[in-house]
Amino acid sequence: MRNVLYAMLVLAACGKSKQAADDWSKTATKTIDASTGGVTFSIALPETWEPRKPPDEGWGPVTGDQFKRPYATVSNVSVDFASSLESAISAAGAKPEQVVRKEAKDGNYAITEVHEQKMIRATTFKKVGGSYLWCTAAQANDDGIASFDATKIALVNICDSLAAK
Repeated sequence: MRNVLYAMLVLAACGKSKQAADDWSKTATKTIDASTGGVTFSIALPETWEPRKPPDEGWGPVTGDQFKRPYATVSNVSVDFASSLESAISAAGAKPEQVVRKEAKDGNYAITEVHEQKMIRATTFKKVGGSYLWCTAAQANDDGIASFDATKIALVNICDSLAAK
């Protein structure tokens, strides 16, 4: 009986440490400079994130299940992609019923989409001249996302930090 109790405690501890290891949301950030489509920008990313290996673009952690890792990407797209908040939601591929944040300010758009506790996608369109810098920071995990609310805030903060230089 005592061995069963010890085994249960060990398994519970392993589950908690795995959950804690998957929670990247409180990682300190670093600001990096990059460019896309001829536009230079800065963005604040978790300091443990690295550029993703081709064919993937953007940045993300290099450890953990590649299909459950968070990531961020930035592209330079035509202003035609987001001529209104509704078209920005459509261009981002967001399902309107899952959008929990939609803001329009000074020709820029910010959208956050969630699905249960399993998917978060933060998107911003920031106007730069005749185009937009389009940032997406997302994470999906069919088993649930560790520290869901903190992760949502961290992903939103990544795209909100995007600034043209």
